[in-house]
Amino acid sequence: METKELENNVSSKTKKMALLWALIGAHRIYAGKYISGILFLILMLMCSIFPLDPALKWFFYFVIGWFLYDVYRIYKGKFKDNKNLFITKWDDGEITLTKKKILNGILIGYGGILIFINILTKIEPYIKEKLANCKEFYVEPYGGYNDYEELEKADRKIKFHINCKKDGILTINDKTYQIKTGPNTIEYQLDFGKNVLKYYLKLQDEDKNEKEETLKYKVKPYEFSTNIEEIKDENGNTNEEEIKFTILGLKPLKLLINDQEYELEQGSLKTIRYPLGLKNNKINLKFYVDNDLYEEKKIEIYRNFYQLETNIEQIKDAAGKTKEKQVEFKIFSYKPGKILINNKEYPINIEKTNKIYFPLKYGDNNLNVSLVFEEEEPINFNYTVYRKTPEEILEEEKLACREDPKKFVEIQKFNWVVDAYMWIHYRILVKNNCPIPIKDLQFEVSYYAASGTEIDSNVTKTAYIKIPPKQSRWINFNRADTYILGTDEARSARIKVFYVELAE
Repeated sequence: METKELENNVSSKTKKMALLWALIGAHRIYAGKYISGILFLILMLMCSIFPLDPALKWFFYFVIGWFLYDVYRIYKGKFKDNKNLFITKWDDGEITLTKKKILNGILIGYGGILIFINILTKIEPYIKEKLANCKEFYVEPYGGYNDYEELEKADRKIKFHINCKKDGILTINDKTYQIKTGPNTIEYQLDFGKNVLKYYLKLQDEDKNEKEETLKYKVKPYEFSTNIEEIKDENGNTNEEEIKFTILGLKPLKLLINDQEYELEQGSLKTIRYPLGLKNNKINLKFYVDNDLYEEKKIEIYRNFYQLETNIEQIKDAAGKTKEKQVEFKIFSYKPGKILINNKEYPINIEKTNKIYFPLKYGDNNLNVSLVFEEEEPINFNYTVYRKTPEEILEEEKLACREDPKKFVEIQKFNWVVDAYMWIHYRILVKNNCPIPIKDLQFEVSYYAASGTEIDSNVTKTAYIKIPPKQSRWINFNRADTYILGTDEARSARIKVFYVELAE
């Protein structure tokens, strides 16, 4: 009955072509099932293109399972086309092969093989994981094979993370560790210096080692520092006579600095001050541990045979200008020579600080400085500085005075007395440093006892006078109309300008 039903529901499609299109996941499209066919093709491409995330591995298993189920049904003749007819014929009886059919067959087959290889490559680790004796085995941090992996002092503990289905024994060099079924973490401490770790994992009832490897590590057996970067100037040179090396030996070691030998005991801290010659210095440092060369460092530094300083930057204001009349140059040299500033010559005395004061003109000043030494190329510098004119200085002072005239009032002298009637008398010498006249100066006085405790403050007095620019005036307050309770205890007083007006 069932065979007869199949014969009455036979599709014109063939199993041969359906299986051929299945190589690239397009068998459902061939059968006319376009919606499910496109969906299946997209899923197959996603499995092939995107990386396999462990959280999505069941998605991959579902797609592969769906594909195998369809192939099985095609092979058995139970797969239906879009008209709900069974695809049972192997072929349509025609064996005619054209170039187009052959080319399509090759491309479809090649594409299908690539897709399936890609998918199988992705699920292979999960298959191996299911079949393997150990779910997890890794070393942290991982060492090197040919070269030594260098670790810091704080990281010299190596961790072996092991998760196996059986008990076993982990052997690291000559030490053995029992491994239990399930997660294990084994810590192994490295020595200072070079370490070669030969380890293998042998599981119970297994003939061969589960894991076997040789890793190389090295832990620096000393801490080393130098002040070379601190003593360099902006040109990468130095004016210092020596360089400093600081070494902490975590293991006995020997240090050679240009064939000069230094021994360090374990735990010892040594500071070496190595002298620098003039000009080029090449320093070769060799560190020996257990009589083997552990590390070699090379340092090059140029020591200046002269030092030149100038106060140009210090005398400039924010706008790059100055009101100074001259600039200062200081030069120290280990060689005799001369300095030329705008072609004006000054001698340089050796091993002595030479001070030179060069006058500035109003406006722009371009200073061409040249250092000339025997058997050396001339060393040239160029400086620019603008000297303000008297008119510019005056305008700047007026502007500053208008902003805060109190800053330009200078109290040069202050005397005070208390008479028998407890009246206070002031005598104040005031100078007006502002280029504008000032008037109506108000002062604030504070009184202090012998112990330093403030007795009274905020005592104000106003002098209604006018002081011309750049001049001083005495101001007297006789029988000042301020009676201070407890003034007989006052031993000192301080005065400051509280308020002043400009008399423009």
